[in-house]
Amino acid sequence: MADTFSKQKRSEIMAAIRSKNTRSTERRLRAGLAAAGISGWRMNAKDLTGKPDFVFDDEKVAVFVDGCFWHGCKCKRLSKTHKSFWKKKIETNIVRDKKVSRALRRQGWKVVRIKEHELKSSVSKTVEKVRKVVTPPDMSEFDALIRQVRQQAKDAGLKQADIKSAVAKTRGQK
Repeated sequence: MADTFSKQKRSEIMAAIRSKNTRSTERRLRAGLAAAGISGWRMNAKDLTGKPDFVFDDEKVAVFVDGCFWHGCKCKRLSKTHKSFWKKKIETNIVRDKKVSRALRRQGWKVVRIKEHELKSSVSKTVEKVRKVVTPPDMSEFDALIRQVRQQAKDAGLKQADIKSAVAKTRGQK
């Protein structure tokens, strides 16, 4: 089926589709992060590969909010018109997404990709997904256990150097 619009008109329509600060995606996540008290992020980082939608610089976390249609989510179907064009376009987007994520990970960043439908179904679950990545785990229980093991080792007569070595191995240090 032929497009009902001229090439110029179709181009104008497509150019009007916003790529950032869209109501159903970035704005929704921004409001959810603020409501949950999660701060320390900036939006639309032009200085990073792929221009992540949200960046937590201190934690080195890049968050992308991907529209389901544009990023090949199975919950969306291809347009009936120009099917081969759209298939190629979306496949190219998926390949680019993978390259961007890989490049950021090589630079030491953690990458979180959120699909539009995740935000629509549950903002709180999506915010929690981000929180888990940007918030360091609570080590208080682990540290208490280490103190207990140290005391038991000391009570058993082990040398301080042996105890330090065992603790370092437990923590994955050398």
